[in-house]
Order: sequence, then structure tokens, then C-alpha cells
Amino acid sequence: MEEYGKEIAFIDYSINGPDKIIASHTEVNPEYKGQGLGDKILEHMADYARENNIKIIALCPFIKARFERYKEKYQDVIG
Repeated sequence: MEEYGKEIAFIDYSINGPDKIIASHTEVNPEYKGQGLGDKILEHMADYARENNIKIIALCPFIKARFERYKEKYQDVIG
């Protein structure tokens, strides 16, 4: 995620075959903490996974915690 050409948040991931994404790290620029950007980029990744019938394997502690807290919201993309 960028704002005015500056990276403000990202999810580090790798593709594991045609139907899996491994999400290993989420980071938000300290200047933008507390604005829900981690949730926004996770939602973008989840939408992409839904559209492409892909599962997300969460190695990232932030994403794991969100998957646990909002199981019903993400159950269709949890790998």
C-alpha cells in the first residue's frame, strides 16, 4: 500500500502452487499505525483469494490473530 509514492503498509507473501498464498509478514509504517491499514491490506488479499479460489496460509502473527478473531469472515480463505 502506498501513499504519495511512499510505502506505508505491506504483506510479505509467496505463492505456493496454483491455489495457495503463504502470508509470512505484515508491516505498517510507524507513522501510519493505528489507522487500520493492516486490516485493509488483509481484506484486499482475502478478496483476491476469494476471486481466484486461493487459500491463505497464515504464518504472520497478525494475520493468524485476525483469522482467529474473525473466523466467520475469513473461513472461506483460510488454508
